[in-house]
Amino acid sequence: MQDKNESHKYKAFVGGMPQAGSTLCFNLLRLLVESAGYGVAIHQQDIAQTKILPGTNKEANRFYNLQKQHDLPSDAKLHKVSKKKLEKYYIIFNVKRDLRDTVASGFRKLENKDEFDLIQMCKRNIQWHSDWNELCDYEWVYEAYKQDPLKIVNEMQDAFGFELPEVRLLKVIHGAEGLKNLLNKNDAQDQVLWDVARMRSDQITNNGKIGGYKDTLTSEQIELIESRYGDWLKENGYIK
Repeated sequence: MQDKNESHKYKAFVGGMPQAGSTLCFNLLRLLVESAGYGVAIHQQDIAQTKILPGTNKEANRFYNLQKQHDLPSDAKLHKVSKKKLEKYYIIFNVKRDLRDTVASGFRKLENKDEFDLIQMCKRNIQWHSDWNELCDYEWVYEAYKQDPLKIVNEMQDAFGFELPEVRLLKVIHGAEGLKNLLNKNDAQDQVLWDVARMRSDQITNNGKIGGYKDTLTSEQIELIESRYGDWLKENGYIK
């Protein structure tokens, strides 16, 4: 249980698969914290720069450090945090999506398509999801969110211990979903979106279409993924 009298102690991580909705998940978390009135510090992985967003609830001492980090190296500082501190001060979300869609999205994002290594991308995406499994408090599944955003965001606030009413949760969803419409207006605004929302235009490759891999990958590539990584796809409910 988080102590409201503790300040500058809480840390929330979004880790796991790339091209799986991690930026959306990150901004849902950020907006949940902001809606609850608490301050936020946006951290950039491997960079000392931090963006501070003060809370609106002047009586609340709680403050959250937010960071989006797909990989979790074996020497990461998180591994050295005691179980007691992890349970009290850390909230970790592990993002997951259909492997085929993450690979297709990664391919669309590449400027040089000759650099595409399908097997390596599959291995990396599965590994990064697996690395966070042991530490995560909540597995954020892209397809589940798209099916019922309100249900998933309500579960996300439960992980924080918040009790925001439905009307505010809907505003959080609307705010996070609408961020992409603010991109490419001008350089200054794009910089703000990167500093605060960790969002760039090259992260959006097909508006998050579920099953969009069928429009991008060849039948041979899809068959290769399903034959090599069929066990993972079955275990995670993506194929029968």
